Amino acid sequence: MNQSGKVIVARTAADLPTLQELHRRGLANGVHAGLVDPQELRELEPCARTVERALFVKDTAVVNPRIVMESLVEDALREGVTFEFDRAWMGCARLGEANTSRGPISYGHLLNCSGLFADRISHSFGVGREYRILPFRGLFYRLNPQSQVQVHGNIYPVPDLRNPFLGIHFTRRPEDEVIIGPSALPLLGREQYVGLRGANWRDAMMMGRYLTRLFGSNRDHFRAIAWKEIVKTSKTGFYREAAGLVSGLAKDDLLRGQHAGIRAQLVNTQTAQLLDDFVVESGPRSTHVLNAVSPAFTSALPFAEYVVDALKGD
Repeated sequence: MNQSGKVIVARTAADLPTLQELHRRGLANGVHAGLVDPQELRELEPCARTVERALFVKDTAVVNPRIVMESLVEDALREGVTFEFDRAWMGCARLGEANTSRGPISYGHLLNCSGLFADRISHSFGVGREYRILPFRGLFYRLNPQSQVQVHGNIYPVPDLRNPFLGIHFTRRPEDEVIIGPSALPLLGREQYVGLRGANWRDAMMMGRYLTRLFGSNRDHFRAIAWKEIVKTSKTGFYREAAGLVSGLAKDDLLRGQHAGIRAQLVNTQTAQLLDDFVVESGPRSTHVLNAVSPAFTSALPFAEYVVDALKGD
């Protein structure tokens, strides 16, 4: 585990009010966070750049998610939980029985945490019909170990609070590798991890329809946000965004990173709004987690308790 904390830096003076707001929210929620000046920032992250102030979040740590998941699986197996893999959802013929690609499964209460396909499952229960999942692929680079850029913990930009994307940031993983990213590229398929593999007409038409609406309404300055993401699809554009956070970064410092991940971003089809908070809906003998955006992994355990407590209250 890397427990070196996180710094959030201001790229321009226009970021300072948002930085102050993040500080206020952190203190209100009991987070150990404080504003630091450029000299104090250099002591924390020697290469980080900021304007006037930065926010230091002492509580931030980075773990290996695979190891955490393996530990949770071991705990679940000891409690008698069974796992079924390679079994696709095919619909619900009747209440209490789910059809799958490998036969039916009976259930007492169905908890839908299917990420990229959560909306399709919820719709079969008549739940959350105003929502659709839009897939966005996140591309990461690795920092060349020979780079002069030093990263002790996490270096984040001040986010645009009008949209759910956090922007490119630097993270030192527990294995000591530094990753940079992600970008957010809209996709033509929910499982389009590489190239056009996984693209399909159904998802492509849905993405095109809602992107057109988002561009047209320009809600929360979506056009400017989209343009920034498009620019980052090239290595040059990605580099320019990353170089705004640290001193001494060279374009050759960016090495091709791990396999891309896909973000299951929920959109309200009635308002053309990208949702930036958790969305949980109840249905007939079912509960549907429709949106679990960052910090979904960080808050997974308390969020699970919240969902279970809600089930007990039904």
